[in-house]
This record gives sequence, structure tokens and C-alpha cells, in this order.
Amino acid sequence: MGNSRSIATLSEFLTEEEIKRVSAVKGHDRPHPVHLLLEREDGRSQHCVNVDRALKQVSFTNRSWLDQLKPRILGAKHSDASAALAELRAYGYLLEAGFSVNPVPTGKKATPEFLVKDGEVEFVVEVHAKQQNSETERELEAMRKKIRDERPAPGEIHTHVTHVHPWARPIQHKKGDSTTTNAISKICAIKGKEHQLRADMPSIVWMDFQDLHSWDMALTHDQFRPILSGRENLTSGAIYYALYGWDGAPVYEELHYSHLELPSQIQWMRHNGRFLLSDLTSAVVVSLPTATILAETPRKARQLPAAVRLRCLGLPHFGIHHSIAEWTPGLIAQVLTANAKLICGLSEREVPAEYLRFVRDADTDV
Repeated sequence: MGNSRSIATLSEFLTEEEIKRVSAVKGHDRPHPVHLLLEREDGRSQHCVNVDRALKQVSFTNRSWLDQLKPRILGAKHSDASAALAELRAYGYLLEAGFSVNPVPTGKKATPEFLVKDGEVEFVVEVHAKQQNSETERELEAMRKKIRDERPAPGEIHTHVTHVHPWARPIQHKKGDSTTTNAISKICAIKGKEHQLRADMPSIVWMDFQDLHSWDMALTHDQFRPILSGRENLTSGAIYYALYGWDGAPVYEELHYSHLELPSQIQWMRHNGRFLLSDLTSAVVVSLPTATILAETPRKARQLPAAVRLRCLGLPHFGIHHSIAEWTPGLIAQVLTANAKLICGLSEREVPAEYLRFVRDADTDV
């Protein structure tokens, strides 16, 4: 299964003809994900470095899987190519951390991407690469077409502006609809049906946000904080709320501190976060170009084994400060309780008693 010769770079993995094919952009077509990796910063972007890093790990361990993945990486459908690159990164990251990784054959039934082992402990990993909102894609396509169809006169310079909403454009005057609440609900819903997860073993949902085309869905590791602040304004962390928020939680979006007492200026979360909704998800890994985040469920019966949690320290770009996990008994409950008090206390509200019961007792449903 292994191969003594590892692949060091994406350009080494592909033939010249394959590179030429994915680099050919026709008309107003969207550039291929592989072309963007090879072209941006002359192939030295962090995104490409992460792919190269994974390629080296996987090619040495399971070259046959990599060769089978190659047609998907080069496929004409960009969402499929992005998904294949996400699976490659996840595989390589897990190997680098010291896990034993086995791809799960696909069949008629829904299956996760990987069955992973750490000694005698097994768990599954389901990978997802979130794509930009379809309406935004159509607007960008129209803009690219307009630019390419223009014939400016000599000396003329034309500029164009379009607004990009990777999580969907907020609907004006629709109650509770905003850039932040859209991001929260869309992140929360990723693999929400949990068809690929397993009730008989820990299950991790791996959310990959490493896409040069969508600018990583406008996410940074700061979005894993409950609240961000800057220039006297407060904003809720979309990743944190999507995973740990609750129905009715106040949502702040560039809210000046002087408006905290005005209910009309505060949005409200209209659904529970992932871990309140899920009975199967043990943890979510959020993979960004320079940060790997581990978010673990408060439900004690579904939490990761201690050995697995510790081995996650070896994941590329992982930092314990980018995690909420049961590093010590009861830690998740303490962190979530403190964060909920911050979220509610800023607007002088009380944390709902049922939420506090949930985070302190994993067997209590909200």
C-alpha cells in the first residue's frame, strides 16, 4: 500500500498536460481550484503549501488512493475538485498527527471519508468543503463576462465593483437576516443530517475552509471566539455560535457599545447550534489555511477518547488556544458557561437556565 517515493509538490503530482488543461480559462469561466493553487503567489500560497504538505504524507502511505483521487482533483466540476482537495488535506493532516487512516470505500449507503485509528480506538471522519452561495457565484460570473466583453477605447480604464456574500446576501427588511446570522446558520447546517456518522464510535465532522476562489468563505480563526471587538464595535463569532449557540442568543454585528441597550439593534439566533442539535457529532475540526480548530461536544457520552484528543495536538496549524475540548474534566462546561455569560451579559440579559443545564449535563436535552 505504501510507496517509497513520496510526492513533494502539486506540480510534481500533475503532468504538464494536466496543468495546461486546468489552467485554460475560457470566456468568463471560473478558474479551476488547481489553477488557483499553482498560480497564486507563484504556487507559494499557504493554501498550496498545505496541499503539498498533505501530498507528501499521503503519497508515501497510500499512493494508490492518491492516484484514484486524481481525476476528481482535475475534474471540470469545481465543487468536486474542491471537495477532493479537502479530503486530501484532511488525510494528510491526520497522518501527520500520527493517526492510522483508512479511506472508506463508497457504496450505495452514505459513508464517511475515513476510518481512523489511534491504537485500539477507532473513529470516523466526514469531510466537507463548503462552497460559496450560488447567487453570489452567478453574480461573479456575470461580472467576469462583462469585463471580458468590454472593448475600452485607448486610454480608457474601467473599474467594476460587486458585493460578495459567500453565505448568501441578507434579505433587506427580513427579520433576523444578516451577514452574521446567515454564516451561523449555514455553518451549523454542514452535514447536519449526519448520515455518514456512526452511533457506535466517535464521529468527527471536518469542515474545510481553504479555498482561494471564495477567500476561505471570509472566515478566520477569530470567528471561533464568542465575541469579537474592534473600534468600539462588537461582532459575534460565526463559527462559535454555529457550534455552541442556542435559539434566542443575542447576535451582534458591528454593534457599537452605545447601542447595547437597544433591542432593535441586536439580532437573535433562531435555531440551536450544532452540538445542541446533534446526538452523533463528537467534534468538529475547522480547517483554515493557518489554523486548525478543534471544537468538542459537551455531551459526555459522545466526547473524544483522551488519547485521540491529545494526538490532535499534532495536526498541522493546531493550537490549543484554538480549541474547546475536554482537556481536563468539566472544562467544556466551564468555558461554555463563561462564554454564555459574556454573550448575554453585554446586553444585560440572563443566560437561559436550560442552556446552562445542557452544558453542565450532557444528557439533558434543550
